[in-house]
Amino acid sequence: MNKKVVGLLCGVVVVAGLSGALIALNRTSGTETSSSSTAESSDSAIATVLSNQKAADVLSIAVTNASGSFEVVRTKTAADASDGNAVFNISGFEDLSCADTSMIGTLANNLATVNATDTVAEHCEDLSKYGLEPAVASAVMTFADGSTFSFRIGNAVSGGEDTYFAVEGSDTVYTVQTASLANYQKAETDFLSKTLVTKPADDNDTPIAETISIERQDLDYQIVLQYDKSSEEKDSLGGTASTHTMVEPVAAYLSSERSKDVISGLYGLTATSIKQVHPTDSDLEEAGLGESDCFGKMTMQCDNGTTYVLRMGPRYTQDDPDAGTIAYHDIYLEGLDVIYSIQEEKLPWSTVQPTDIASKLIFTTYVWDIGELKVEANGAETMDFVGSGTDKDNYQVTLNGTACDRERFRLFYSFILNASAEQVVLNETAQGNPLATITLKLQNGGAERVVSFYQKDDFTCLISINGESAYTCRLSFVQTMIQNMKRFSTDEEFVTSWS
Repeated sequence: MNKKVVGLLCGVVVVAGLSGALIALNRTSGTETSSSSTAESSDSAIATVLSNQKAADVLSIAVTNASGSFEVVRTKTAADASDGNAVFNISGFEDLSCADTSMIGTLANNLATVNATDTVAEHCEDLSKYGLEPAVASAVMTFADGSTFSFRIGNAVSGGEDTYFAVEGSDTVYTVQTASLANYQKAETDFLSKTLVTKPADDNDTPIAETISIERQDLDYQIVLQYDKSSEEKDSLGGTASTHTMVEPVAAYLSSERSKDVISGLYGLTATSIKQVHPTDSDLEEAGLGESDCFGKMTMQCDNGTTYVLRMGPRYTQDDPDAGTIAYHDIYLEGLDVIYSIQEEKLPWSTVQPTDIASKLIFTTYVWDIGELKVEANGAETMDFVGSGTDKDNYQVTLNGTACDRERFRLFYSFILNASAEQVVLNETAQGNPLATITLKLQNGGAERVVSFYQKDDFTCLISINGESAYTCRLSFVQTMIQNMKRFSTDEEFVTSWS
């Protein structure tokens, strides 16, 4: 009897002075006595042991199923592993960091030792009715001592939690728990994770993306986002929840909600399917993922020294009977060596436009953080405010060198905060002289923001930020601001609305 396959074990009670004995039946020793005979289910507490080995002793497993053939190999012994468990991988995937070694390990862990839940048929002449000839899947498990355990997996038992199973060379049909066998029916690529970059369990462990740049064939510019280190401080310029700003193609604050997927969406990004493992350069070019000719590229440089480069192929669609037409892109993360397919809706960098993520707020600095606010406008006296202090109780402010009421200053600045960008404008040159210019500096000597308003037409102003055209706003805002500049030193209330 093969010592790796114990076969059918039965409990026999011996009355004549014996306490009991186990009879091991060799899985290959039986001779067929009828066309088919079905064994009655036993109430015996003795299990039918089909294999009784240790997973740590498995050297390799050769698997064949409807998807093809592959080999599982032991890459690290239990003694060499940090957790004391042997490590397994798919042969040829040893270099892939996306290989799910935990899932692969179940192929050894589940069947090195395996018990049948029932004996269905002995001396079975027609294995095909159980899905065992041809088999749904088959495997040969090789152990460190050179012995083997070969088996076939058949159909699932209707309405149950078991699957038909046979030891190679035997015509006895057993059932085994389906959960132990399920992974033997997978393709080799099913053992690769579809998650490109694992999301840290704790958000505090997520590296900071210092720079994110997006290039696409449908854009004649780059979109570049940059981490604003001053956002870590209370008195940050921007006063917005977003930790990043746009520096190209325009300087802009970002909407925290609308930009979050662009900034952090790579962590936990999960593809729909795996299309190719170990693609060659020609494979990448054919998929529209060549290094220099891909449809798009997202590069993220992190503060831990890691740089991610995600290539995006051209858009294509597939019809789904339930969901309709779905758009996809093929993607390739440099260093991972796998081509994936992913739904376009999960790939924000393939479609994002500057207007999608830019905040409409032009100024967001907290009033008590202002060191200098200079407002110049046609038809009004220049107002140069200088402030110091940390809050409303100790903040001091002067206007053109003379102390002024800080509450009056707060109300005037509140109006300026309402300046709202209506549209991002690229590659447009301002004409003539500005109607108004606002220069804002922080008390801590940080970033300076110079915002100028140029009349574009009878209703619209072009806004430039630090010399670069960026937005449009209503001309009426500038006209109302000039009114409020004239009212500052009076008792008149500021105008707070404009059309």
